[in-house]
Amino acid sequence: MTTTGALRSVLLAWAFAAVLSACVSAPAAKVDFDSSKKFTEYQSFTWLSENPMKVGPMVQQPRSTLEPTIMAAIRERLESQGLRYV
Repeated sequence: MTTTGALRSVLLAWAFAAVLSACVSAPAAKVDFDSSKKFTEYQSFTWLSENPMKVGPMVQQPRSTLEPTIMAAIRERLESQGLRYV
């Protein structure tokens, strides 16, 4: 193997390792809820605002297609469990 080929192999291996290390860490999900509350007591649900994913003045609005998709999935799940959207 030539010096150029060896250098190319080392650089390729380094680039591959860098790409893999970028994929290792995932965002941490945080959940906050009242475990003593029984959701079976509820019969309906609604959103607090038209953009419930935007919290506070400094938080950027998510992609325009993301929020409606998430809201539709949540609505579908809650309605499948017998709750009514109001």
